[in-house]
Amino acid sequence: MKRGTMKRPLVVLISATTLFSGPLAGPAGAEAGWDPLWLAIEDTSTYQDGHPTALAVDERTGRVHVTGSANPASGDLEEDFVTLSYAADGHLIRSRAFGDADDADFARDMAVDPLSGGYYVTGWTSSPDVSPRMSTAAYGRSGNGLWETSIDHLFATSVAVDATRDRVYVAGQKGYDALVVAYSRPTGQLLWSRKVVGNGLAYDGPFIDVHPGTGTVVMAWHNVGADDWNDFVTAAYSSTGRPLWNVRYDSPAAGHDMATALAVAGDGIYVLGTSYNRRKAEDDIVTLAYNLDGSRRWVANYEGPAADQDTGLDIAADPVSGTVVVTGRVQYDDAGGHLAYGGVTVAYETADGNQKWDVVSELRRGDAIAVDPSRGVVYAVATTYDPTNWATSAYDIEDGGLLREDVFSDPLGSPYTVSVDIGVDTRSGQVYVTGAFAGTVDPFVDDTYATMAYPPAR
Repeated sequence: MKRGTMKRPLVVLISATTLFSGPLAGPAGAEAGWDPLWLAIEDTSTYQDGHPTALAVDERTGRVHVTGSANPASGDLEEDFVTLSYAADGHLIRSRAFGDADDADFARDMAVDPLSGGYYVTGWTSSPDVSPRMSTAAYGRSGNGLWETSIDHLFATSVAVDATRDRVYVAGQKGYDALVVAYSRPTGQLLWSRKVVGNGLAYDGPFIDVHPGTGTVVMAWHNVGADDWNDFVTAAYSSTGRPLWNVRYDSPAAGHDMATALAVAGDGIYVLGTSYNRRKAEDDIVTLAYNLDGSRRWVANYEGPAADQDTGLDIAADPVSGTVVVTGRVQYDDAGGHLAYGGVTVAYETADGNQKWDVVSELRRGDAIAVDPSRGVVYAVATTYDPTNWATSAYDIEDGGLLREDVFSDPLGSPYTVSVDIGVDTRSGQVYVTGAFAGTVDPFVDDTYATMAYPPAR
């Protein structure tokens, strides 16, 4: 990989101060190179130590929204939801904050309404009296607040929008129970909620998505089964809250099965996770495919080169090419014969689960993945190890051939750089990556939001 120089200035901040005006050196990508279009690093007198958690693209306007949590600069350590909106050229359009003034608030997920351009942020808020609260904030296309709502004693973990049926769905948990809550998209009125009693629910689930054609709401998570080990659980509801089906999957090795991501696309439902094989004392990456009626279509297990600790972290599906892609982390034997971690991207046929291709990259952890069906490209972002950088890669969706790659270092040299999410505007082909870079107050202690844009890989 050659080292190159970015051709464009990097300029965006919430405050009026320009932190970077370029040029800024960074490794060039594969083949002809793949320089970022822009890099926005946000650090202001209002908020510091930011931790982004999710990114969503509004394809009608080309805007990208990034949400997460950040501390007020006063140093009170009382985090708020902070959501930033950028134009396609990297210009910061606005920032919005939401939360309880008395305690820490954590944004977990966001979604964009493809019809109106509104956007929705969910997570949990806290106060001295009630903690946690499942909290959701809705904003219009221009950033105006539409509504805010909270439900006491619940965690929120995921959000999805069905603009056709005027629904916003939030998934969360209360103790060991998983819940899905439906709100009116225009008003935020609570329409219905459903609870699935369980035990052993993990902190990072459940996950929710909606089928745009049928309006079927799908929730995936895991809880303890009859053998006292976790199983995958997937449930579906109609837009009116009628339960449609609920299925479990217990891996053949009967170990812990942990759901980590969900995608609904075309005629399929795809659940990603990790299964612990008690007999071999190893973790495998597991991908489950269901039909819309809840019948299981296929299951695929993936073992990394060392067949040891492998973890699935994100999933995306492309009904155009009939491909589902996953990314995560695997272990392999390095040149010295020692176990090391690498990033992995794997593609399967949606029809039968046959593996199309896989790519393992050394010293990485695959964090997030997205697809551009119109151009036949898979985009994956990973955090590299030793040193910690962002690695953004573009692959041909049919054969896994590397089209472009860029490994980018935090300009301030923080050892805590981490990527968290990736998205693509399928109209323009522009790709967006977000994560945490070093803050300007203390680069080795504080983090802040960082968002980058790349041109289409082809």
